[in-house]
This record gives sequence, structure tokens and C-alpha cells, in this order.
Amino acid sequence: PPRGTVAQIYKHIFDDIAAAIPYLPATNQANNARGAVRAAHGVLARIYYYMGRLADANTEAQLVLNSQPSAIINYNTTSAFYMPVIALRANEIYARYSSNINGQDYPTIKFYKSYDPNDLRLRDYKFSKKGITPDERGVYYFVQNSAKANFGISEEEMRLIVAENAG
Repeated sequence: PPRGTVAQIYKHIFDDIAAAIPYLPATNQANNARGAVRAAHGVLARIYYYMGRLADANTEAQLVLNSQPSAIINYNTTSAFYMPVIALRANEIYARYSSNINGQDYPTIKFYKSYDPNDLRLRDYKFSKKGITPDERGVYYFVQNSAKANFGISEEEMRLIVAENAG
């Protein structure tokens, strides 16, 4: 069969989500890796954002944010080393994460140095090798433990979509 057009693919995605929403639980707080109404709206917000339809993205993101209390991680009191598992974190709306088996990610030095020296997230990076300059990749690594990066939908992403629309 011929490939579908971009418009056909988007329509198919929107139709599938609309058909699923009546059968989804309102929330997935017991396990954020499961689908829920707020997760479906989060996916819609992301898709509309990618399409450049910021007003629609904002509407969907607001639905997500209004569906339960705020839960953004406070890095003043939480280290990535001691964070709850991703499927149980309140800020994760739809958890999708890497299965990186060694539990460590090695960022580029450019990425590592992009942090402000006072950024509290730097506590979760470890210096792995003695006698090597900090300008070589592999010197710093991020200790994930239960703090795996979420590639799914998060409250922080929804807030950024709303902020983008406000600009």
C-alpha cells in the first residue's frame, strides 16, 4: 500500500486517542507507565506543539496541568540518586524511559559545562577517572539509579508548552 500523508497520519493518531479516552482511567498515579486520560491529553499537547499549533497545544497542556496538583521535583531537597522510580513519580504524566543497563549516561563535555556551576542537578554527576582533565568525554557520568530520564510526558514539559504559548 502507498504511504499515508502527514495529514493522514496525524488524523489517525488523533482518532485513535479520541477513541481511547473514554476507556482510560482519569489518572495513572499508581503507575505512570500506564495510559490515562491525562496522559492522552499530554500526548495530544506534544503532537500539537510539534505541528506548530500552539493554541491547541496550550489547551491540551492546561487540561493536563489542571487534572491534579503540581508535582515538579524540588532539587533543593531531592537528589537524582534518591528519587522514586520513574513510574511512581508524581511529575511524570506518562513514563517512558531508557533501558540503559549500566545505569550511567556519559554526557558530552559541552553539555556538562552548559550547567551553571551552582545548578543543584550537578550533584548527580560523578567524576569517574582520576588524572584525566574534565575536557574529555567519559570523565563525568550521570548516576541514574531510579532517576532515569523520562522520554514520555512530564509536568515540566506541559508547563513549557504553556509558557511557549504565553510568549
